[in-house]
Amino acid sequence: MLPQVFLERMQGLLGSEYEEFLVSFDHEKYQALRLNPLKLRTESGRTDDSTVIEEKIQQTFRLHPVPWADNGYYYTKEDQPGKHPWHEAGLYYIQEPSAMAPVTLLSPQPGERILDLCAAPGGKSTQIASAMEGEGLLVTNEIHPARAKILSENVERMGIRNACVLNETPEHLADIFEEYFDRILVDAPCSGEGMFRKNEVACEEWSPENVQLCADRQDGILECAARMLVPGGRLVYSTCTFASAENEGSISRFLAKHEEFEIVPIDKKALGIPEGCDGIPGCVEKGRRSLRRGIAEEGKASGGVSAGVRNGNRKRNPRKEPCEGLGGIFCFCKRDFFGEADGGSGIVYGGRRISGVR
Repeated sequence: MLPQVFLERMQGLLGSEYEEFLVSFDHEKYQALRLNPLKLRTESGRTDDSTVIEEKIQQTFRLHPVPWADNGYYYTKEDQPGKHPWHEAGLYYIQEPSAMAPVTLLSPQPGERILDLCAAPGGKSTQIASAMEGEGLLVTNEIHPARAKILSENVERMGIRNACVLNETPEHLADIFEEYFDRILVDAPCSGEGMFRKNEVACEEWSPENVQLCADRQDGILECAARMLVPGGRLVYSTCTFASAENEGSISRFLAKHEEFEIVPIDKKALGIPEGCDGIPGCVEKGRRSLRRGIAEEGKASGGVSAGVRNGNRKRNPRKEPCEGLGGIFCFCKRDFFGEADGGSGIVYGGRRISGVR
């Protein structure tokens, strides 16, 4: 049973599209996996054996490409890739289709320094690592110790050799890694409204008070992330909720305090997302169709939102351009004021100091 207050809010937000939103909860859940090039390819490229294995995986599970994710594929409900030895061997990672979009927008590159700030269980971290091809530094952090252990296990299973798994607060990391990372992903802890279709507990635990609590927490996490991003770097913010307070609201509050950041326009066509998947008018974005499009029609995924911001090279007011919405992904960039950022000196994990981090 969906919370009544939630339904009333969504009806006011969606208007004539509200009934289609309700119908989407009766649709079958789409499932996907992401092939792991770190295990399927050598440093010099594919081998004959790896090509055969990849083709065998695709034939065994009747895979179909996820438009917005390299190596991402839908599989059918009859398939059970999680029970196959290939899964334990790290040849692929089972992941929600919509959860693959934020890393595509982050656009990680080999040789960069990248932070996944709220990383467990590790789907997005392992996707970032695939794009980095073993070059550069990936710092993947989870504040909860038990979830950090799961994150570490997944990093190991996927054969990632250039990652450092941390169990730290964003505040502590920000004190050490001032203007250090080229790209930062904040897949923020949220009220989880996009999980209602598959998780009854998420419905039971939902409340307007928790939405506000999550929004306040997200504000603090974004502040820490901003401190750790180099000038000219990219920050991607994503959630799996529909609440505007945690999506457009979080981004609007952040941009109001950070004129050095600007929204990055997203090429929806390249991501296989329909035009019109924008945000809520009067917040950060134009339009109001992102929620239905993201979960009911095109997304083949649970609800979620992403956006990105950039630290650019000249001061001007943040532009009101469309952010992305498979629910919510926001892409920012930090304006480049020139000069190289000074690296941090080290961090503490589990009571032990890891020195020489730069």
